[in-house]
Amino acid sequence: MGYTWTDHLEIGRTLATMYPEDDPWTMSFPELKEKTLTVPGFEGSPDDEVEDYELEGVQSAWGWNRAE
Repeated sequence: MGYTWTDHLEIGRTLATMYPEDDPWTMSFPELKEKTLTVPGFEGSPDDEVEDYELEGVQSAWGWNRAE
């Protein structure tokens, strides 16, 4: 089973590994959505309507994992 928009922690950890030089805190939500779609095993699509709070969850998890 793959990741969905509610798997913030797992997606954030993966993005921190995939894009160590990117700063999720300054990234726009459309760009954050594009990056999330590149996560291996992610089951979303570009056509998904994603709520801001879901993207904020991914952004926060990525930011926390990036700081470690």
